[in-house]
Formats: sequence, structure tokens, C-alpha cells
Amino acid sequence: MSKQLVGSNVFFIGIGGSSMSGLALLLKREGYNVSGSDMQSSVKTEHLCEQGINVMYGHSEDNIRSANAHTVVYTAAIPHDNPELCYAKENGIHLMKRSELVGLIMSRYKNAVGISGTKGKTTTTSLLSTVLLESGMDPSCLIGGTSKNLAANYRVGNGEVIVAESCEYQDSFLDFAPSVAVILNVELEHTDYFKSLDQLKQSFVDFAHITPKDGLVVGCADCNVTMDILSKVDRPKVTFGLINDADYTAKNITENGEGTLSLDVYKKGDFATHVDMPIYGKHNAYNVLATLAVTDFFGIPMDVAAESIKKYKGTGRRFDYYGSVNGASVYDDYAHTPDEYRAVIDAAKNMKHNRVIGIFQPHTYSRSIDFFDETVEAFKACDEIIMLDIYAAREIDEGKIHSRDFANAMIERGMNAKYMPKYEDVADYIEQTAQDGDIVLVIGAGHSNRLCEMIAARGIPTTEAHGD
Repeated sequence: MSKQLVGSNVFFIGIGGSSMSGLALLLKREGYNVSGSDMQSSVKTEHLCEQGINVMYGHSEDNIRSANAHTVVYTAAIPHDNPELCYAKENGIHLMKRSELVGLIMSRYKNAVGISGTKGKTTTTSLLSTVLLESGMDPSCLIGGTSKNLAANYRVGNGEVIVAESCEYQDSFLDFAPSVAVILNVELEHTDYFKSLDQLKQSFVDFAHITPKDGLVVGCADCNVTMDILSKVDRPKVTFGLINDADYTAKNITENGEGTLSLDVYKKGDFATHVDMPIYGKHNAYNVLATLAVTDFFGIPMDVAAESIKKYKGTGRRFDYYGSVNGASVYDDYAHTPDEYRAVIDAAKNMKHNRVIGIFQPHTYSRSIDFFDETVEAFKACDEIIMLDIYAAREIDEGKIHSRDFANAMIERGMNAKYMPKYEDVADYIEQTAQDGDIVLVIGAGHSNRLCEMIAARGIPTTEAHGD
């Protein structure tokens, strides 16, 4: 059983994180006195402040003292020498991992869906939340990004179901309490923690086994690693896929070039429904099938679910439109693995376009080193690539890898690439060179979305809201 919250004053270290901010708002709504710290201001910290949550910038033990914290919540990414974490330990203040808090919340619900996998989690969690909401199930949701349907990354409903994005980093999802476990796909990731694919697979097996005997495990039939995991899982299982045999499949997958993905869905070989999804990218067919597998388990008719999918507005930082400059469309995407780079670039290439200009901010030094060649190859389809500096996230630069290395390797392979570290210079360059019909695609899991705002401000920015 997950730990319990102690006291009424809850302090979050790294409160501006995608998951942490949602949890903070959820506890605020439940009546807790919530505060927290982060290194810098962001869209999420500004929203937290607007909701009456005290956000302190910079990490200091004074923050914990001034908040009179009874419970301190932290993530696996917080270093052991963080002064707030150290102060809490030294003074006997109750500590709780973010994952333990999520597990505690999930355990309160009759039906809890954990969406896992190394890509597609946020989109699928957001999509499933939308379908459950539109179908009248009044769900609670914890999403790793901003759902445009919810205009938030969390929701507190009055129904019996909660949907929670379930990240495998440092085995965080093993503290969760799913009754339904979705495994979208599995490939070696977070190599600063997972030292082998076997270690990673065992974690997913353990995650699936958290589900009760009458629960459900949903897995991608087109991922060999996922299928190997499912073969070791002793729980009710269903599969989805586009290539291999599966319980839920799709045919006639088409894109109209203007933002709609269409597919015919089949259940156990029989036609079930037609889906029109207002979002780019054929890879999202997998997210649709995973969603329908869960909603079918909950007894929602396929046609009702398909109608709900039509109302999906997307998720912040997932092929997110920022506006145009010189007639060139500007998009942001949070992709941070080679497969994700390929998928989002492919989505752009399937749109009506002149050139695709990729602007790339690599995420973490370990990932950049471990997947260097795959990353370089993933950008081959771009007509031009601009490399930004690597986003360190939780890591320290040891001088082993630099974004110039990516640019040089791309040039050696005949690709049109350059290294430009300053956002202002990149925005100037795009303003000077972008042409009508171009697609400017900014890819990165750091703060590269701010560059999208800068570029779009040189032209016609969209008035639609975004989210980190």
C-alpha cells in the first residue's frame, strides 16, 4: 500500500513539472495547503500561482521552513543533495515520492488505468480521458502534458475511474495501483537508470502484475518487446496492432493532409467502427486502438467512443501549432526518442508542404550518446536541420557529447544541417529564409517550445492556448 499524506501542508520540490503541477492542483482542490519550489518560471508555475499556490524559485531549506511543510513530495529526478530534500530528511519531515502519491490517489478508485510505454503515453492518456469524459464516465485524470480538451493536465471527476500516465523512469510506475495496465510499446530508454533491455522488460512485467486477477493488461502486438512481456504476464490480456494479429486492428488508414486521421477499426476480425481523429500522424492509430481497447472493457459502445474521439483537440507539445511566418507553419513537438522523431517528421511530410525545416533540441546527454546514430538517421527526411544545444534536464555535462557533433555527422551524411545555439539567431534565420508552404518543426522535450513562440511572433501567432 502506498504511503499516506501527513498533515495539511504539502510542499512539492519541482512543482512546475508536468506531473507534479497536476498533483499540486489536485491536492489544492482537495483542501490541502499546497506550496512548492522550482528553478524557474514557466507556464505551469504561473498557472499554479493563479490558483493560489505559493511557488518559490530556487531550492533552499528556507522554502521548507516558510511553508511549515508536513509532507514533502519529490520526484526521482531530484538529486540526493537537493537542499530541500536534505532539510526534510534531517528534520524528520514526512517524505513522499511523486509515484507514491499517484499510487495513493489511484487506489481510491474502483477502476484505475495506467498508461505506460516508451512513446505515446501522454497522447493516449489525454485521448482516453477525452473519450471517458465525453461518454459520461466523469473520470479523474493525471496527464504528463496539457490536454486541450481539459485545458489542464489533470481533472478531478466524480466517477469511478481514473486515468494516469505511468512513466517507467526509475521504476516509478511500480508504486502505482492500476486495475487496467496499458503497455503501448517498449524500447530501451532512460539508459542512465536501465542498464539493459532485460531490466526494462522486467519492470514492465512487474507493472502488469500489479493489476488484479480480474483486471486487464492491454499491449501492442506490433512491438516484439511488448509481446515478450505479455508472454510472462499472468493476467487477462488483449492486444492491438496494425501489422501482426491482434484483438483490435485497423484498416484503410488515411490522412487528408489537413489534420484528420481516418481508420476503420476491427475487433477480433469483425468491423467495429469508423474513426475520424482530428490530429496529424498515422502513428496515432496505435493510440486510438489502445484507447478503444480500454473503453470497450468499460462497456462503452464502439460507435459512442468513435464519436467522442472526433471531439479530441490534442495535447500541448504534441504537434502543437504556434502560427506562421512568411506563410510557413510553425509546430512544436515533445518527441525525445528516435522512433518519435521519425513519426513526427513523417506526419509533417504527409501534410501539404514545400519544405520541412527541423529544429532539434536533444534531450539529456546520456540519450544523445546512446542513440546518436539512430537520432542522426531519424532526421534524414528533413530538408534542413538546425541543431540547438542539448537540454541537460537532470544530468551534468561531462563534455562527452555536443550538438555540434550531431550537426557534423548529419553534414557528413549529405544532410543540410547547422548548429545554432541562440534562440534569437534561429528566430531571425527562420524569419529571413522561411517560405510560403514550409513547415517549421521544432522538436525537443526541453524548453524549445519557447522558440516556437519567438518564431511565430515574427509572423502571425495563433490565439489558441498551449501547454507545457
